[in-house]
Amino acid sequence: MAAVTLKNLSKMYAKVAANDNINMKIEEGEFITLVGPSGCGKTTTLRMIAGLLSPSSGSIFFDDEDVTHTPTQNRGIGMVFQDYALFPHLNVWDNIGFGLKIQKYPKDQVKQRVRQGVEMVNLIGLEGRALSELSGGQRQRVALARALVMEPRVFLLDEPLSNLDAKLRLHMRTELKRIHKRIGVTTIYVTHDQVEAMTLSNRVIIMLDGKIQQKGTPKEVYEKPINRFVGGFMGSPPMNFLENCEIIRENDHLFLVVKGIRFSVPRHFYRAIERLNLSTVTTGIRPEDLSDRNDAVTSQYKSHMLDDTIEMTIDVIEPIGANKLLDLYHKDLRLSAIVKADSSVLPDQHINIKVNLERIHLFDPKTEESLAYFDKL
Repeated sequence: MAAVTLKNLSKMYAKVAANDNINMKIEEGEFITLVGPSGCGKTTTLRMIAGLLSPSSGSIFFDDEDVTHTPTQNRGIGMVFQDYALFPHLNVWDNIGFGLKIQKYPKDQVKQRVRQGVEMVNLIGLEGRALSELSGGQRQRVALARALVMEPRVFLLDEPLSNLDAKLRLHMRTELKRIHKRIGVTTIYVTHDQVEAMTLSNRVIIMLDGKIQQKGTPKEVYEKPINRFVGGFMGSPPMNFLENCEIIRENDHLFLVVKGIRFSVPRHFYRAIERLNLSTVTTGIRPEDLSDRNDAVTSQYKSHMLDDTIEMTIDVIEPIGANKLLDLYHKDLRLSAIVKADSSVLPDQHINIKVNLERIHLFDPKTEESLAYFDKL
């Protein structure tokens, strides 16, 4: 295993920066995920770590060893691709052992490692099968085993689950966590799926336009997004945004007013609003922090609720298992809210929605930075 450090790493194509001055350190044995929309630079970063692309500037270290210009085969990496990249004319056993044979490992060692790989990814009994006889999930396990039997210092995965159906993706996420727990190899995972990022990682690194937006644990980036992009990208259903919320001062209290709706500003935002001299803000509210006032009385957030409600009309109801997702409107304002599955709500019904104000997010409308990070801006 190795710690991975990227220092001022950039990749230019003509005048376009695919990566712009990337700095990060992945600790030995850590599982981190690079996540962001298509074109954000996450795969380019992974391919530079693998040695498949040469950086335009900057350095890559495995522990204290500078591997920036080290050939891929000498870096000690294992990589799993989106399209599996298996050999269709070889069976499961031979696919898993291919890299070991190419590097001329002794036959008994090849046999031992392949057997361990088969057991690790739960392919026992399928060793002699052709790839055409395997499901998509089984093929992905073969690709994982082929990389793992090389005992890599760093394990790289480039959207390995994107070709699988939803149920199989869920199963394979569990398998990946189990494998990492067992072998503990430093793992860097690339995905555009924020749910995968949140469920798999020790830490999440969110990227946009070739730059790192935020690094932190899944809990940190979800509960304390550094800017509007992170707040909107992380979370499903996504965060609601109220644009151009006017700040009203009454005595020593601050209120937000937007489209005829008014509610209190939590006091932990006062300092940032005053110092930045803001007259408007963008307000972010996650759907789970909006609830039916009747349900809110018994909710886990009861002690944190301030006495602010919004009267809205239900447009569409989407059952999502233990909850219901409500699409609400008030004049031209639309919000999504989550209520319990047994809530007696109906389309076109008027409903009083309670806001968990202690969990709202305020963003500077110009910079889109979170006011919760005012002291770090």
